[in-house]
Amino acid sequence: MEKQLDKGYQWVELGQTDGYQPCQCERCRALHPEPGERLWIVHRGLAEELKKRRPGKRVMMISYSATSKPPRTFKRFPDNVVMQMSSYTPDAFAQWAPYGVDKLWTAELRIPYTTLGVDPPPPGTLWTMNVGREEYPLGHGNGPAVYSLWSPNLETRTFHDPSTFGDVVFK
Repeated sequence: MEKQLDKGYQWVELGQTDGYQPCQCERCRALHPEPGERLWIVHRGLAEELKKRRPGKRVMMISYSATSKPPRTFKRFPDNVVMQMSSYTPDAFAQWAPYGVDKLWTAELRIPYTTLGVDPPPPGTLWTMNVGREEYPLGHGNGPAVYSLWSPNLETRTFHDPSTFGDVVFK
């Protein structure tokens, strides 16, 4: 994390991948029996240490998969934490309110229908789609890509499987 910040980045991201498999060693299991809670404990500790060593820098954590629910072993994150939400419902945001994570991250995507070559669909129309992100944190060609999907595909691990796309209902 510090190497990235020392390159000039203002934020680093902590989160498990779509294919996350929890460590089963005794030391990790001793932290907490639930894998998601273990991640929260470790990630909070890293954020606390980073706050001391790199003041003013941020850590974005993801509420996703094993960490989709707020932690139960503590009630606050340090103020350098930004939470990336993978569920955008009022209930999900309300669950996080007591944790002092008022810096929540979501994305909104707007694509003009004309670029798709279609007319606006009538209300109630269902489309399936996926949105993917391919990021090169170290610059293109200088390291591995980091991938994110709106509707994760945990089985075939490809962006191109329509059976795993999410549903979009037009209002």
